[in-house]
Amino acid sequence: MKMPSGSELSAFLFKQIHEGICFFQENNQPITLLLGKNGDPHFIKKVEAIYINVIKEQVVELVGDHEEGHHYEILFLAHGVISTVEEWLVTGAKETPTEIAKLIVSSFFKTPIEMLGIKRPTAF
Repeated sequence: MKMPSGSELSAFLFKQIHEGICFFQENNQPITLLLGKNGDPHFIKKVEAIYINVIKEQVVELVGDHEEGHHYEILFLAHGVISTVEEWLVTGAKETPTEIAKLIVSSFFKTPIEMLGIKRPTAF
């Protein structure tokens, strides 16, 4: 299976994430209630489980057979997306779904240090 180019991968990820964010925005009130202080503490775990399975399916679609060795990487990606969308919702969803989707997708292609605007160190 041919690996997608960087721009193809970015477009694929953006489309998937943007659609999910739009769903959360359209259902903002009930979802925010479920996420809130008096909400269902199991709700976010259910969302995470569903999203982790979606990511696994997308990995297979993009690169062929999924290797179990990517378990922690998939968790890292899923929790990053879920945490970002959750924070966006509970703080009033001030940015557009497009802005949040772009932020999330661009973070996939940077190290955490680069996301903070710090140049990557050359050696330890």
